[in-house]
Amino acid sequence: MQAVFDSTFIERLCEQNDVRGRIQVVEEYLLAYLAHNYQPVDTQVAAAVNIINQSAGKRSVRSLMDEVCLCQRHFERKFKYNTGFTPKEYSRIVKFRQAIDLLKNTTEANNLLSVAVNAGYYDVSHFLKEVKTLSGGTAESFLSPTLPQEGLLTYIEK
Repeated sequence: MQAVFDSTFIERLCEQNDVRGRIQVVEEYLLAYLAHNYQPVDTQVAAAVNIINQSAGKRSVRSLMDEVCLCQRHFERKFKYNTGFTPKEYSRIVKFRQAIDLLKNTTEANNLLSVAVNAGYYDVSHFLKEVKTLSGGTAESFLSPTLPQEGLLTYIEK
């Protein structure tokens, strides 16, 4: 893997006397690196990601493959290369995120069934197991008034 910063970067950075000059050097190097190494996202993968997001993770991988006109093996390879996740993993995370958003708007633990069903889970136990797997916590912890800030959910791999 090619290093982003080389020895000339360090020299130029050390020559700067103030923070603004250092920031400018870093920006110039990063922009040059992006210009040289940027690869556009595959349009079929981008379309699949949009479909998954719009469906809140409820679309099957088979229907995604049909929609973007790719065979399963090629679709999964391209998707993982461009996103870092398989289509199934990404859908699972999007579905989980939707469930947590629904759960944040729920005040009672007895509404877990409606949250689970509306988010696309088969039943409450499936939903609770998914919450434990992906967040490491319980569904009830998302009901509390001291929720973490937006975007701080943690994905825990097995």
